[in-house]
Amino acid sequence: MTFADFCGILYKHSGKSEFLTGRSAARLARLLREQEVGGSNPLAPIFRNFASLKTSPEIAYETSGESQTFLSSRTAETMPAQKTQAIVIRTFPLREFHKIITFYTPDFGKVKAVAHGVKSAKSRLGGSLELLNHGTLLFNHRENRELQSITDFSLIDGFDAIRADFTCITYGCYFAELVDVMASEGVANPEVFDLLQNTYQFLAQATDVPLLARAFELKFLDCAGYGPQLSRCAYCSAVIAGKLLAFSVRHGGVLCADCEYRDAATVSLMPGSCELLKMLRKSELGSLNRIRASERNHRELKRALGNFIEYHTERKLKSLKFIERTLEN
Repeated sequence: MTFADFCGILYKHSGKSEFLTGRSAARLARLLREQEVGGSNPLAPIFRNFASLKTSPEIAYETSGESQTFLSSRTAETMPAQKTQAIVIRTFPLREFHKIITFYTPDFGKVKAVAHGVKSAKSRLGGSLELLNHGTLLFNHRENRELQSITDFSLIDGFDAIRADFTCITYGCYFAELVDVMASEGVANPEVFDLLQNTYQFLAQATDVPLLARAFELKFLDCAGYGPQLSRCAYCSAVIAGKLLAFSVRHGGVLCADCEYRDAATVSLMPGSCELLKMLRKSELGSLNRIRASERNHRELKRALGNFIEYHTERKLKSLKFIERTLEN
């Protein structure tokens, strides 16, 4: 953008000149000192105001294709650094040395932030911002901004026992992806954070990891407000009875014999499998090692909950596909 173009933008927003700040203002002041502005120049009053600025907040702009549109807005003051516990649920490379990190926190819900220079050999954060790590996050929070800026991340637990076992780390990544896909940004849900943390703490001790996965799925759906109806008909609220139950993804739970016809794509559940779902919903994670499930229970629960999650996420999670391809064949 040329100096003349910039002047045109300033003229357009001359009534809001107080919003120009920071490095942009300092740069403009330097440019103005290099230009002869004044006299008959119609923009001279505006230039004199901006030329007097030395330091202040930055002017916001957004880039679209080859054009840059500068946006005049109220001074965007950075809020004080926010401190919260966080679990890394996704990492994504950004250029050569940076990463976009997605955290799940008890106080802010899902938070996306940029870790500048984290892939540099000199970065002090490089080893701590790995997937599944639990730590204390310090970041500068700005409202209505998609990407925040990480100030610090102090590791609390790297869950080394999970990383030492292929099955555990694979399911751990699945839990993280499920939370990432279904959780909303900026919506705090401490129950989801506690569930994720407790699941990772117990994962390496679980004797039946797929059963733990079903318990996590069910408890997470409950926390997120999508929990299926298991005790009464999801359509008419009648008490469920019968030797074979119909689980309807579309209606959000089991259907009674009179309502089963309303969904042709139901999943069959034995009464024992439905009772097992109720037990998983109520049980603490630490007690799951005392619960035994048959192969049929595993198949029916995985199909019912898997279809239910796929219906609400409108996709099949990549980590779940990997589990099916490598651990269940």
